[in-house]
Amino acid sequence: LNAITFDEGCANRFPDSSLTTELAGQVRFAYSDQNLYVAFRVDDEGYVGYAGGGENYFLCDSPQLSLDLDLTGDFGDAGRSQDDWQVDILPDAESPRVALWQLGSLTSGPFAAAQVAVTTTDTGYVVEAALPWAGFGVSPQAGDRLGIAANVNDSDTPGGNAQECIISTASQRRWDDPTTWGTLFLRPVE
Repeated sequence: LNAITFDEGCANRFPDSSLTTELAGQVRFAYSDQNLYVAFRVDDEGYVGYAGGGENYFLCDSPQLSLDLDLTGDFGDAGRSQDDWQVDILPDAESPRVALWQLGSLTSGPFAAAQVAVTTTDTGYVVEAALPWAGFGVSPQAGDRLGIAANVNDSDTPGGNAQECIISTASQRRWDDPTTWGTLFLRPVE
């Protein structure tokens, strides 16, 4: 994750940080019949948690997925539809949470069936999550292709909710245009 896709303050620095890395991340995926598994390792010079109500976790330091779960059916469609989702993970080690946004209707709610674990590191955090396919209303099969962008949101303003920077696996990513995301191939088990 190194493509800056949103910059309204990537040059901002967390107050009094001695780390040289402002923001960096790695992501890995796996899947089963029941779940999409994702692991993020994020290096961030200082953690800024979510200070608001609701599920706007993207306004703090947080990993995020953009998913198009009917890539074959709407490959060239730049508009949001009912098969397009955003998953925001609050990487609070004491109380991690997952929000699920249905992008076609712009509605959100807790993704209660998701399982998530967070570990802090000297330079940031690691998040592992199991996201049930049933929560998205799909049952992907080996060989399917999904639209995806793995993103890391960054805020360097403690006490405020401000999405100042995003890095992504999709260099031209726009949250509301699935054609700007990448592709995840569900490789058959060998």
